[in-house]
Amino acid sequence: MKQVTRQRQNTQRGNASVEFALSFALLWSVVSGVYQLGHSLYVYNQLSVAMSTAARFAGRDSIGSVKDGYSNRIKNVAVYGNPEGTGEPMVKGLATSNIDVDIQEDGEGVPRNVTVGVNQFKVDGVFWSTNLVDKPYSTVRYSGRWQPFV
Repeated sequence: MKQVTRQRQNTQRGNASVEFALSFALLWSVVSGVYQLGHSLYVYNQLSVAMSTAARFAGRDSIGSVKDGYSNRIKNVAVYGNPEGTGEPMVKGLATSNIDVDIQEDGEGVPRNVTVGVNQFKVDGVFWSTNLVDKPYSTVRYSGRWQPFV
């Protein structure tokens, strides 16, 4: 009888290694997927906060006589957090070329709404990357000082 028990133990040798390998592959894929999703949501939240901040700035800033200077200041706030465009980008990989500023005007050319959004942005992850197209964006009512564009 002892001989049967020994033979049975010998046939099950290595099963723990095989079970660990199979369960580790499944566990690794789940953990990496959750990490990637969390990282993407974190970057999206950073972009959303940056667009909201830039839109609030755009709603209160005076446009002046040059429309391009106004748009550049808004893009700098969206990327760097300040109108001068100094410092590090708030989101890694974000550049002013990724930011769209849309000034909606009424029939007389007076600005009514300002929309600030991300045009094309690639969220680089550990295992794959995600492309954000035309999101996130934020729209505010313009309430700053305005003078006609030249």
